[in-house]
Amino acid sequence: TKVRLSRFERRALRMAIQRFNQAAVVENQRFCHEPSQLPLSFNPSTRVFFAYQRTRIALLIDAAPTLVATYGSINKGQKSGATCPLDNITRMVRTYVESLVEPILHHDTKNAWEPELSISVMAVFPSSDHSDVPSTSLLVRDYTLTNKESANKLVRQLETWLLSTVEEELATRMSRKHQSLLFADLTSPVQQSSVRDWLETGNAALSTMSSEARP
Repeated sequence: TKVRLSRFERRALRMAIQRFNQAAVVENQRFCHEPSQLPLSFNPSTRVFFAYQRTRIALLIDAAPTLVATYGSINKGQKSGATCPLDNITRMVRTYVESLVEPILHHDTKNAWEPELSISVMAVFPSSDHSDVPSTSLLVRDYTLTNKESANKLVRQLETWLLSTVEEELATRMSRKHQSLLFADLTSPVQQSSVRDWLETGNAALSTMSSEARP
């Protein structure tokens, strides 16, 4: 919203912003500054933008059986050579995290602002009747992303984790399901992921991460 201020109001606003910056830049203070009062009042058409020094992200992988379901024929319609959705996750996550840590150039200076992220990555499996079956699998918690090097390190660990831990757990679940269909329950549906499980897992992941970062 464009607001026309008088000379006195502009001076008061400049002084308020200076006080805001002095309070925000405190030695050894890493958490986000939350002012008790903003320099300008809001109205229904006001647009507000927030910039945090550190941001929390919970990246959840939908580890349903469809994750390893083949596309029908190898390389058909898939330029990457992927045969199932699992094969595409590493490439997609690489593109995602590298874009998040891309330095942002200021329009009036040569300096660049480098984002700082805290990320947790886990797989969420469909709920199971077996008490010994895990509902989630954690790769990293509160891992710091600051540049492409740290992003590439995360992606390499992600690929190994997907093709070992996650795929192995999916195979175990599908093997149990196959046995139950052979011996008893022929009408038992294939279990799918629950939105409620996703939300609860995501909230729990964010709540256990660094308090210095904002979700």
